[in-house]
Amino acid sequence: MIAVGSATGTAQLWNGDTGKPEGPSCTHRDEVRGVAIAESSGALLMVSGGFDEQAVVWDPFGAVPSTEPMPHPGRVLDVAF
Repeated sequence: MIAVGSATGTAQLWNGDTGKPEGPSCTHRDEVRGVAIAESSGALLMVSGGFDEQAVVWDPFGAVPSTEPMPHPGRVLDVAF
């Protein structure tokens, strides 16, 4: 799996073998600058952050936040697990 962030305000998983998206896009209110994926308790999670001044942990296959958005005082430029 490859995690991709976009200037259109979306983050999404892509299948590296097929070159196709996996699941729906996860949406921010502004450009996404950082995306990371990790496995936790057998589930795949994705975190994204961007110019909307928040970081969000997602269920990437349902495009729903796994946590409340984490607000920051400025643009989020990178994220990591």
